[in-house]
Amino acid sequence: MNLSILLKTALASLVFSTVACKNDLNPVEGRKDIPVIFGAISITDTATYIRVEKAFADPTKSALDIAQIPDSLYYDDATVTLVKVKSNERFILKKVDGNTEGYPRDKGVFASAPNFIYKIKNNQLNLAADQTWRVEVQRKSDVKPLAESKAVSIVGVNAIAAPLNTVVLNFGLTNNTSIRVETGENSARLYDANVIFNYTEAPLANPSQTTTKKVIWKYAAGSSRAFFNGTPDITTTLRQPAGAFYDFLQSSLIVDPNIVRKAINVDIEVNAGGQEFSDYVNSASANTGITGSQSITSFTNIDRGLGLFVSRSNVKVSDFKLSQEMLENLKSSTQTKSLNFR
Repeated sequence: MNLSILLKTALASLVFSTVACKNDLNPVEGRKDIPVIFGAISITDTATYIRVEKAFADPTKSALDIAQIPDSLYYDDATVTLVKVKSNERFILKKVDGNTEGYPRDKGVFASAPNFIYKIKNNQLNLAADQTWRVEVQRKSDVKPLAESKAVSIVGVNAIAAPLNTVVLNFGLTNNTSIRVETGENSARLYDANVIFNYTEAPLANPSQTTTKKVIWKYAAGSSRAFFNGTPDITTTLRQPAGAFYDFLQSSLIVDPNIVRKAINVDIEVNAGGQEFSDYVNSASANTGITGSQSITSFTNIDRGLGLFVSRSNVKVSDFKLSQEMLENLKSSTQTKSLNFR
């Protein structure tokens, strides 16, 4: 997982659901054989993937040319191990090709094939909230790990507490909206929510010929968990101003008088990230604004290397019905009346 993409995700949506990698990591010039590790461990995933590569430099060749040579990116003899810190149990990951695992690498600066990553099924790990884990990378010739992450605490599964007081959703034009997450005492520190609006489209001339579609509203991103007297609050509330839902639909759906639409329901998804995400965001924030250096943060939690190993989790609740008020607003509000909701 590319560092810059992973960290942009932390800032934008925490949508921790992919290890597909883009290609905008800057090569480390003048240095050789520096391990670069990216990965996320999640109690809600079926498998954990770790990407291990190496920084490269060659005084006689362009770094862009070297980036296209797979042998310059990967360690041939690396063993990648997840370690449960308390018990020192060790789990060796299997080297696989991300292109065949459903996680292709975007074409760009780096060679896209082969696309080596390391994998282990999570049912082998018996993950539980607040366990601490680290990742180690070692070569056959190494006496000690080539590089390893700092210990990472497993983020537990959160619960969406509101709007679950009703199965009918009401995002109004005049009232602010909120999604409240029950965090408990787990180790999550950053949250975001996606609102997935499911609807149908049909030709005006043939309304029975429907197609089911969806759009995803990035409801709130990068909201921090609150602390009181050093103790984490048991809830985190993500908010949007009145009318924001209809503004989103206005900007997301095309106006076509020959199409009629009908709302189906709404799903709500909450993503949570651990302390490492919070540390990164704080590091990045220090370099922004008038007094910031404007440079890309060099934050890493990898000893003797570069990269990021984090924990995240995800919870999704489906099939919220829309209130009668919302249905009427879709038909008649200034933002959405031209979208032809019926």
